Amino acid sequence: MKKNILIILCFIFLNNTIQAQNITAFVDKLNRFWVFDNGEFEQLEHLDVKEYKVGGDYVVYVNTRDDVRFYRDGEVERLEYNGTLAEYETSNYLMLFKSQGNLQAVIDGKRKNLTLGTDMPYSMGDSIIAYVNFDRFFKVFYNGETKSLGLEGIKNFKVSDNSLAYVNEANFLKLYYDGETEDIDNIQNSRYHVGNNFVVYFNDFNELNVYDDGDTEQLTTFQPKSYQVGDNMLAYVSDQGQFYLYWNGETEELTPYEPETYKIVDNTLMYIDDQGYLNVYYDGENHTLEAYTPKTIKMFNGIVVYTDLDGRLKAFYEGKKVKISDMIAEDFELNGRVITYRILNGEIRVYFDGKEYQR
Repeated sequence: MKKNILIILCFIFLNNTIQAQNITAFVDKLNRFWVFDNGEFEQLEHLDVKEYKVGGDYVVYVNTRDDVRFYRDGEVERLEYNGTLAEYETSNYLMLFKSQGNLQAVIDGKRKNLTLGTDMPYSMGDSIIAYVNFDRFFKVFYNGETKSLGLEGIKNFKVSDNSLAYVNEANFLKLYYDGETEDIDNIQNSRYHVGNNFVVYFNDFNELNVYDDGDTEQLTTFQPKSYQVGDNMLAYVSDQGQFYLYWNGETEELTPYEPETYKIVDNTLMYIDDQGYLNVYYDGENHTLEAYTPKTIKMFNGIVVYTDLDGRLKAFYEGKKVKISDMIAEDFELNGRVITYRILNGEIRVYFDGKEYQR
């Protein structure tokens, strides 16, 4: 939950389409600004840009003239003349645009007002925005519509890609998903994490619980040593050091020993086990990828990109282990399903959907 000190202008550019996330942007060694969109390169600017961010199927950037520009489907439009007076956040389905103008709106084929208030607590996910309005009403924007959840006092709230969880002044933990609100539990604390119709929380006895698509299950009667939560999965280390995973309604022990490190992004778990091996759990299967610990690892849903011991690039890409580069990668980025990396001469290369691309 954030507090915004500026006016909020929010654009939604899609009509409930699922984003393939096949886009990225980069500046080449001649400082020209490019976009890679679903297998095609397009130069957007001849000069370097001051800032850019990548969304689900779009790129927003500030050029050298301080214009805020928006690229999608081969078209570029100007959003704002003075980028120094604006801030913006991107997600897969939304762009949250904050400026000192006096209009707050959502664009979904047409403009829709959100609020005229300032200094408003808000939180944005891929396809959802929750905020406390200037009149203290708690509201949520989802699926192209704004809905009021009432005037009840809100202690705190969090969003995921498509869900909202919050604790009211009566200490009830609630979940808003697909237009419906459901009471989860009565808790005095704020220790909860929301996924997609999925909530992990601690009750007042420090017991770990999971609400998953309508059902609540107590997972532990102890305080875990650590835990990570994704869209619909939970990994945790027990008080005895065992490493467990909850996924698809089931809990399994992955290793009897605490991993060196682990991380969940979306519905993908990466962990370095006690022997230093790189592992990925995805779509119900555990994959041991390497018998070493990579220096750099970056993740997306179903994708884990890393450097081998020689600095070459490898990846777990939606169920398969693949070699990305034969040459040493100076650096690399992962945007959605697109991997961008630089080789020694500064040349940019792109890996996407099983193919390597060179401009």
